[in-house]
Amino acid sequence: MDMTIITTIGAVVAIGGAGYAALYYYRKKSNLKLFQEVHDNLHQVPKKKQKAFVLMMFREGLAPENIKKRKKSKNQKTGFEKLNNPKYVEIQLVKMTSILKDPSKVTDRTTKSALKLFKKYLSWEKEKYAS
Repeated sequence: MDMTIITTIGAVVAIGGAGYAALYYYRKKSNLKLFQEVHDNLHQVPKKKQKAFVLMMFREGLAPENIKKRKKSKNQKTGFEKLNNPKYVEIQLVKMTSILKDPSKVTDRTTKSALKLFKKYLSWEKEKYAS
């Protein structure tokens, strides 16, 4: 093999590794910020419904329609207006409670991602109280 090919491959691998490390650091930092915000605002929710509420908030935040609306201009709605409807929130809390009881029934991608984020949040919370 020619030395330039080896050098090129090495450079591509190094740049890819650095990009992955930067992405990992960014995600970890944004997750920690998100978890802290959720934890700070959780005292407003009754104890019984806190876990379901956290899962609902993660699910609503990851919903594709909400992500698209957040990227639009600031004059447009963000997609979270439905959370102002108490009936909608109550129905979603019941749904999230049933998902927490049996997560194996989940089929959609958004809820699966929200469950992963919820598990990370619970482990972060345990670490926070352990120290």
